[in-house]
Order: sequence, then structure tokens, then C-alpha cells
Amino acid sequence: TVDIDVNDALTTATNGADFTMSDPTAVSFVGGVTTVLFDITLTDDAEFEGSESIILDITNPVGCEIGASSQYAIIINDDEVPLPPLVSMDGLTASAEESAGAGAIDITISETADCVVDYNIGAGTTATDGSDFTYTSGSVTFVDGGALTQSFNYNIIDDVEVETAETIIFEITGVSGTCEIGLTPTSTVNITDNDVAPVIGEVAFDEVSGTVDEADITFTGTVNISEAADCEVTLNVNEAASTATNGEDFTFSSTVLTFTEGGATSLDFDLDINEDIDVETDETVVIEITSVDGNCTLDAGSDALNVVIVNEDVVSIDEFAANGITLYSFNNEVYINLTELNTNTNMFQLLDASGRVVFNAQIISLQNKFTLTELPAGVYVARLTGNGASLDKQIYLNK
Repeated sequence: TVDIDVNDALTTATNGADFTMSDPTAVSFVGGVTTVLFDITLTDDAEFEGSESIILDITNPVGCEIGASSQYAIIINDDEVPLPPLVSMDGLTASAEESAGAGAIDITISETADCVVDYNIGAGTTATDGSDFTYTSGSVTFVDGGALTQSFNYNIIDDVEVETAETIIFEITGVSGTCEIGLTPTSTVNITDNDVAPVIGEVAFDEVSGTVDEADITFTGTVNISEAADCEVTLNVNEAASTATNGEDFTFSSTVLTFTEGGATSLDFDLDINEDIDVETDETVVIEITSVDGNCTLDAGSDALNVVIVNEDVVSIDEFAANGITLYSFNNEVYINLTELNTNTNMFQLLDASGRVVFNAQIISLQNKFTLTELPAGVYVARLTGNGASLDKQIYLNK
């Protein structure tokens, strides 16, 4: 009997990986047998590894002696096609603050070779080249016997915009030379925004209606902002909606109120009231917020302030008498008596509380009576005009 041993010092293949054999394997010659067979099982793997060898020795003879040929060599010829050098990025996702500035992306090659690797921005990139980051597309060059890593740079732009996290995906787009693209051709950078959203306030009038006597010098209004923010609020008169006249009944110019972040949340403005001696109905001024500019929005439900100017003027009986006029009402009739008629047209008008003319007639005699059965009971202004002048007097109609 003899043992068949694997010569570990000379064998380049690996028992259990490249082949399988019991080590040692006992061989017995009995009954006149002069040749004995034993098996070695080879493993057909997918690795490119070149030719490998198994070296066997005859050892431990019992009942015989070892002859001249005591060693046997088996050469395992690899059947895999060798891979070319592979180029790759790291395939990982890195996070960077918007303030991080410059960074670099590595491209590696599995073994040295002459190879040019093109790179660019890949699909799925949400950051914008030129505003969120900068880089120069192009290529890196490997040379046989040279370094296994080449790099290119990028720079993150630290802007002031508030935005969600954005992604840059760099990608190997092509190669030339004795290399191929590996399994991880991309590298990802997530940009984390470092900007804080500005405070946004909502702007509105404190009150949407107010009243002021004609004798008062000023009406003061207030504009509020829900949170103190940088905001400019422009106020103007809505001429179409106002019954009072700017420059006659009141004075107001376009006004800008300026709020600042961390400052006051209420600002006042003044509406100057012009006192006259005309007898007239109450009139309305409509002040509107016509624009807001900055970190603010407008409350559309509170963007207008209606200010009623209450008339304080009345015409006394003595003033009518001084002009030779007697005017009074009884029930639903108005009586007007004159001491003389003007040479020009004399008119009588009746105005309701809104200033609308509800009755209009010419005075053609010294004694006049006007029956107003169609008008509801209430306070009116009786107006007499002639020779370019007018006199007003409040009267009361009832049924």
C-alpha cells in the first residue's frame, strides 16, 4: 500500500475550490493487481484565473518500495475568457451641504491600461447645472502602468433660494482604449439646502369701515400684518367707489407703509378731512390696498376701508330768509315761497341720504307747492339753485 498526497508547496490550484480529492488517498495493490486508479474531481468555475497545477506525491510505501517516478503533475487549463480592465465610479450616494463648495468624483480602473473615460451628467439629476452647481464635462485618461484612480471636480453653488434637496448624478458615458465600463458607472451627490424660508405675513386693514365728522381734522386708519416681515403696502383712493371728492372733501395721496421683519405688526396712516360749509349728504371715501411688495400676501377680504364723512352743515331759516325764500315741508308736500324770481332758471331738487337726486323741478312762480307722494318718509336735502348759486336745507317728509 501507498498514500497519494497533494504536494501543497508545488500545487497552485486549491483543493476544495479548483478540485476535490481526499488528501491523502490510500492505494492498495492486492491479488496480483499491478495498476490501481484513483479520482480527482475538477471544479468548473466562472473565474478567469489562468492555468493552475496539481502536484501529487507517492508516500508511505508498505510492502514495496517507491520507484523513480514518484511525482505526478496535472495542469488545469482555464476555459474563461479574460476580462478587460474595468472602469467604475463608486456607485454610492453622498450628501453635501449647499455651503460645501468644491468636491471631487473618483473614477477607478481595475488594472492599469491605456484608457480614456468620458463622463457627464446622468438621467435623474434634479439640480441645475450653472445655478445649483458647476462642473466641466469631459474625460479622464488612464495609462498602462499608471495610477488606478483619476478624478474630476464639481462645485456646489450656495444660493439664497429656499428649495428641497436636489441631486446630481454623474455617469460614465463612454470609453476608448483597452478597457470597458464596469458594473457601477455612476456616483450621486445629494445637495441639502441651508436656506431658511422667509417670514410671510398677511396684510389687511384693521377695520374695513369707519366714521369721521366733517369737523374733525384727521381720520387715522390702521393696516396690520399677521407676522412682521419685509413688506411694502401701497394705499390709494378708489375714486370710482368714493362719493366724496379728493381735494375738496378730503385729501389723500398714494401712501406706502413699510413693514420690516422683526418690527411692528401695525402701521397707521392719516386721511385729512376738509371742512366746508356746504349742506350735503354724508359722503364716503374708499381707501384700498392696491399692491403689496415683499414677503407678504394680501387678505382679499380686508383690502378696502370705507370711511363715511358725516356732514355737519345746515342752512338756517335766517339764511333762506335773507335770500327772500321760505321753504318748509308738511306731510308729503314741499312749499317754496319767493319774494322775487331770478332772471335765470330757478330749480328745486330733492336729494336722498346717498346724495342721489330723487326729484327735480323748475321753479316758475313766487309761490310753489310740490307733492311727493312717490317718495318714502325720511330726511332729505332740499336744494334751490339759481344765478349760479345754491342753497341746501334738510327737510323731513312723512305720510
